[in-house]
Amino acid sequence: MRRKVIGILLISLALLMVKVGSSSTFRETSMERQIIVGYGDDPFIDVQCKFIRCCPGNVITIKNNLDYPIYATLVRRSFCGHTCEVNIGRIDPGYSKKIYVFPGNYTIKASWDGGGAKLNVKCRRRRC
Repeated sequence: MRRKVIGILLISLALLMVKVGSSSTFRETSMERQIIVGYGDDPFIDVQCKFIRCCPGNVITIKNNLDYPIYATLVRRSFCGHTCEVNIGRIDPGYSKKIYVFPGNYTIKASWDGGGAKLNVKCRRRRC
């Protein structure tokens, strides 16, 4: 009888040690999500470059279709390697901003709470 009680106690102690010894901690997590930006059907941030007949340049339109405001910056790299950045500012949900530009390649940097995107735009030169 004594052996059975000692055996049961040893098994219980071993199970208790296994349970305590197998604990873990939650140290970090990583998550990715897909967001649609640029051209396509119903993008979250819509960027378009349109030619204007009466002016020598184009207009870039940035529309915010997200549920929260974005902050945008227009970036153009010049031929000699310098970078010119123009702060467009805050664009509220459902609104858009227009920027008049000369033909060339531009990058729109958009940032919002918890994310950001870089959108490349090519504005071509056209004849009237």
